[in-house]
Amino acid sequence: MEEIENFCDAEMLYKPQREQLNAVRDFLRTHLRNALNKNEKIPEDILKRIWDQDAAKKMSQVFQDKYGVCLDWHIVAHAVLGKLGVESVFRTGRVPNSPGHTYLDVKIDRKWEIFDPFAEKYLEDVGYKGNKFQDEYYKDSFTKKE
Repeated sequence: MEEIENFCDAEMLYKPQREQLNAVRDFLRTHLRNALNKNEKIPEDILKRIWDQDAAKKMSQVFQDKYGVCLDWHIVAHAVLGKLGVESVFRTGRVPNSPGHTYLDVKIDRKWEIFDPFAEKYLEDVGYKGNKFQDEYYKDSFTKKE
């Protein structure tokens, strides 16, 4: 993916991990939109691809569509962080009577933390302050075991 390669240039590799993480967050916000935002007019063919859970999506398709849900955002984030050498683990959480949610545990400066840029964007779009969903989604995070 050209976008990821350009982002992960040599200059980015030598930045402190905290700066890299913030840059990845900005990269996602620049290239992807929240597919759950009710104010977005998403074309039907893109909506169909977003919600087709039986089809494997290529990152190039996600970038072309420019819309995604948590799974799309965090697959891209996981790939970018891997290229930067930042350790990340793909995680899923579930709350009773709610849809599942994906996020990443990332190791920054030898400590695990939750990285959930999709939740940040979703919550911003619906007018809530904060950067995470309810704690129940994150109960299996490495941050809860440290």
